[in-house]
Amino acid sequence: MKIIIKNNKTIAELQGEFNKAFPYLKIEFYSAPYEAKKLQPQSKLIRHDQTLQFCRKGGAEGALQLKPNESVAIFEKELWDQFSLSVQVFRKSGSLWIETSLTDSWTLMQQNLEGEQMTSAMLDDAAGIDFSDRDQVD
Repeated sequence: MKIIIKNNKTIAELQGEFNKAFPYLKIEFYSAPYEAKKLQPQSKLIRHDQTLQFCRKGGAEGALQLKPNESVAIFEKELWDQFSLSVQVFRKSGSLWIETSLTDSWTLMQQNLEGEQMTSAMLDDAAGIDFSDRDQVD
């Protein structure tokens, strides 16, 4: 699958395209320059309604092929090198999103599979809890 990088596209639109390919992953965009294995400060997070033009200083427009067997580190670096976009990949874990900076060597497919397994396991655990008698008075 390809995602198209165009200045007039919003962050939300690009996130949606990425999420179609990897439903248990998301990408967040930052105004700080990309640095490998470094957490981006929350204060540099860019709102989802902003256009890509707002996120970057220069950089080309074009298509980026999403490669499931590519590591997160390479994917993030490609977005920076080719399009001047500073992103971080996050993995779903139940109802939480976990930044993948410690597991950047994992492939996008591995991250997505781990997110699916963690989310399914947490949902299965929650399904086994019986809350029906919590409001009953003795």
